Amino acid sequence: MTIFNRWLLLWLLAVMTPAFANKIPPYLKDFVAQLPANAEPQLIIGGLANGETGAVGMRASGADTLQSSEWLTVDHPLFSHFLRIHSESGAVNPWDVLLQTDKNSKPVKKGDWVLASLYLRAAPGSGEAKVLGYLERNEPEWHSIADVSANLTEQWTQMIALGQAETDYPKGSLGLSLHLALGEQTLDVAGAAILRLAPDTAIEQLPITALRYNGMDKDAAWRARAEQMIAQNRTGTVTLQLLSADGSPLTQQNVTIEQLDHDYQFGTFVNPLLLQKTREAEHYKHWLKEYFNVATTPIYWADWGWANTERRADYKAMASYLQRNHMPTRGHVLLYPGFGFSPQELVALKDDRAAFIARVNKHIDEVIPFLKRYGIKELDVINELRHEKDWTDIVGLDTVADWYKRVHRQYPEAVLYINENSILTDGGDNQFQQDHYYQTIKKLQALGAPINGIGLQGHFSSLVTPPEKLWPILDRFAEFGLPLRITEYDLNTRDQAGQTQYDRDFYTAVFAHPATVGITRWGFYQPKMWRPLGALIDAKGEPKPNALAQQNLVKNIWHTQAQSRTDDAGRIELKGFYGRYRVTGEFDGVERSQEFLLKREVKDAAGVIVVRLQ
Repeated sequence: MTIFNRWLLLWLLAVMTPAFANKIPPYLKDFVAQLPANAEPQLIIGGLANGETGAVGMRASGADTLQSSEWLTVDHPLFSHFLRIHSESGAVNPWDVLLQTDKNSKPVKKGDWVLASLYLRAAPGSGEAKVLGYLERNEPEWHSIADVSANLTEQWTQMIALGQAETDYPKGSLGLSLHLALGEQTLDVAGAAILRLAPDTAIEQLPITALRYNGMDKDAAWRARAEQMIAQNRTGTVTLQLLSADGSPLTQQNVTIEQLDHDYQFGTFVNPLLLQKTREAEHYKHWLKEYFNVATTPIYWADWGWANTERRADYKAMASYLQRNHMPTRGHVLLYPGFGFSPQELVALKDDRAAFIARVNKHIDEVIPFLKRYGIKELDVINELRHEKDWTDIVGLDTVADWYKRVHRQYPEAVLYINENSILTDGGDNQFQQDHYYQTIKKLQALGAPINGIGLQGHFSSLVTPPEKLWPILDRFAEFGLPLRITEYDLNTRDQAGQTQYDRDFYTAVFAHPATVGITRWGFYQPKMWRPLGALIDAKGEPKPNALAQQNLVKNIWHTQAQSRTDDAGRIELKGFYGRYRVTGEFDGVERSQEFLLKREVKDAAGVIVVRLQ
C-alpha cells in the first residue's frame, strides 16, 4: 500500500465514515489502515469493549470439570484485558470446551469477504497451546467460512482468517468459535473482531498469519531419522544381470538406468472435469499424469451420486478414462453411513431394519460388477463410522462386518479399506478419535470383517501435527499388520510458504514410515476442490510452490537415475528406490532397452534381477 493510499483510507475512516471510525478499537486501527483501499471494511463483530472491559464479546463454555476461565489485565499497547481459559484433559470432542464471540451485528451478503482478527498466546509458563477455530454458523446446518487454527507459543500472535461468504448470512447468524478441548492447556485470548469486506477486495494484499509447528527447523532432529528410515524402507540394493536377446551376458557395456515410476503411490481424488473436451480439461488431464501415479474416483451412493442416473454415468466414464490410461484406481466410498450421504430411498427404510439391510445389500451387488469392469481393485468400503452413526444405530456393527464379507465374497481380489477422519490432524492429540478408530477396527476384525487396509484422512487446518508426532500414531495402527494409506490429504491455509514446507515435511514423514503405501491428495486443482486453498495448481493454471516441492521430492530427491558399466559377467549393482525402471544401452550400433521392477521382495531375498535387452 502506498503512503497516499494509506493516508486516504485513514481519512475515509476518520472523516467520511466517522461512525465506523469511532467504533474501531485500538487493537484494529493499524491493522485496518493496512487493508487494501477497495476493502470498504465494516465491523460486524467486536468493538471497544473487547479490548477495554472484557465484559462483552467473548465467553468460554464447557463442563466445569473440563474448563475454567477468567478475565485478566495486561500491559499491552493494543489492549488492556484478555480472557484466560484453562482446559483439562479427558474431553471427547475438541468443542467440549468453547470460546465464542458475539454474533454478527450486520448481515453478510453472498460474495462478501469476511476477515477475523484476534490475539492469542499460550499462557506464560505453560510452554505451548493449540486452538482449532472456525468463523461459523450453526443453523440451519453447521458451515465454516474460514479456519482460525494454530499452534501457539507464549508470545502474543495476531491470528488472521479470511473467507468468502457462499450464501447470505443474516444478522445474528455468524460468529467466531474456538474449540479448545485439545488436552490440558492454558491460553489467553484478546481483541477478537470480525470485519466485512467488499466482494472485490484485493485479497492478495491482505495480511496472512504464518503457519508454524515444532520440527520446522532445517536441522530438526526428526529429519535425519526420516532420511535413515527412507533409505531402509524405500530403497533396495540388487544385482542386475543383463543379457542379450540370445541370452548371452552383456559384458563391459555402458548402460543408463532410469526410474520411470514409484512403487509408492502418490495419488489424488479426481473430478469430472477430466471428462470434458475443453482446454481446461486437457490441462487437468496433463497435471493428473504429471503429478500422480494413482487416482481415487468417486462412487458415492447419495441422490447426488450413484443414485442419480447422470452422475452414475459420470462415475463410469471417469473410471473408464482412468482404466484406458492405465492409472491404478481406488474407489471412494462404497458405503457412507450417514443419512446426509444416503439416497432418500434408503432413509425412508430407517424404521425397517431388515428392509434397510436388504437395500444396502442390493447396492453392494450393483456396484461390485462396476468395480470389476473398470479394474478398481481397491476401495474404501465404509467411511467415518465414528461420526456418521445413522446406519449403525439401526443395524449395529455386526452388519457392517457382514457387508465387508459380502464385498469380499463377490470380489475376493479387491483390497478392502476402512476410512476415518481426525486421526492424524489437530496437532496429533485427538486421543479419543484415535482410540475409537482403533477399537472399531478390532471389533470389526473380531466379527470376521475382511479388512485389508486402514485409511487415515488428513484434512489439515493451520493446527498441523508436527512431523515427528505422526510416527507414534502410524506405529499404533501398524500393529494391525495392514497397509496404511493417507486417503485424503490437504492443508487449508493462505500461507503458501508454510503450506509448502508442511506438505514437504508431511510427505517425508509418511513416506519414511514402513507401514504406509501411499498418500492421496483430496484434489489438486483449485477451482475443482472441496478446500481450494489446499490445491497444487491455482485458479490461473499455475503450479503453486507446494506443487514444485512435491515434484522435487518425487522426481528428484526420491528418484534414481544412474550411468553404469557391466562387469565381465554382465552384472551391475543397483541401489535405488522401489519402482519401475528402464535400462538402456547401445549394442552393435543399436540402442536397446528393457523395463524391470525393483521390489522390496527382491531385496529381501538378496536376489538377482535378470534383464534381457531386446
